[in-house]
Amino acid sequence: MGLDVWLTNHSKTVDEVRSNAHPEHVFKKTYLRSSYNESGFNAVVSNSVGMGLYHVFGLSGDPEEDGNGIVHVDFQASRERAVELLEKLRQADGLCVMTVSSELLRQHAQVNARQALETFRGERDREQDARFRNYGNAKGEFLLDGLQALGFVRGVDLLGRPAIHVIHKDEAFNWYVQAAEVLVEFIDYALTLEDPGLRWSA
Repeated sequence: MGLDVWLTNHSKTVDEVRSNAHPEHVFKKTYLRSSYNESGFNAVVSNSVGMGLYHVFGLSGDPEEDGNGIVHVDFQASRERAVELLEKLRQADGLCVMTVSSELLRQHAQVNARQALETFRGERDREQDARFRNYGNAKGEFLLDGLQALGFVRGVDLLGRPAIHVIHKDEAFNWYVQAAEVLVEFIDYALTLEDPGLRWSA
């Protein structure tokens, strides 16, 4: 589950068009995706540079839709903000945060160290999409390519519960830079259409 944004023209979803710069990327000229976990585009770039997809498109809260379920935005202003986001990401230090809340710890307190290793090995050894090596599920958070933890900061999670924020260097940070480059392509493509809009699913 996550945030899905489709480009529309005359209230109809535009067929998929791959990025020129990054054709294999999950972001397309006609589609944007941000999972809700902490490795999703919105979470990472908002934490890193204080901007995400909502900011780029000038939206706050639930976007207001017209009668056809389309969100209308100022694409020219959105492009300026997307370029600003891209430049900030290119200059960012690549640090990310993973938050472990007390609620998650309480739910899985019965898992001992040996069981934790078995759980990890099970996740590591199962067949999965090679593009998604860092993810979370009901069992925990999994960073299958490793994690260079730099700090553990006491704080609260999004719901105000006690948590530990794990500060780490993300070696895959360039993926987010590439996503921002495709985001600019997305908006440039929208500006070529007669009546562009967004189908926003969150």
